[in-house]
Amino acid sequence: MALVFIAAWYMLHHTRLGRYIYALMRWAETKPRLASLVSMLIASKSSSIH
Repeated sequence: MALVFIAAWYMLHHTRLGRYIYALMRWAETKPRLASLVSMLIASKSSSIH
């Protein structure tokens, strides 16, 4: 079990694939925030039109 953990840690911190995985994880975290921001902007614009 420890060997698998060490191998995964090494891959994430010291390889190009690890950097891509971290980038995808960060994008997955920001995507819902961006979607909620866009929906708030649309709602505020539509309420100011009426």
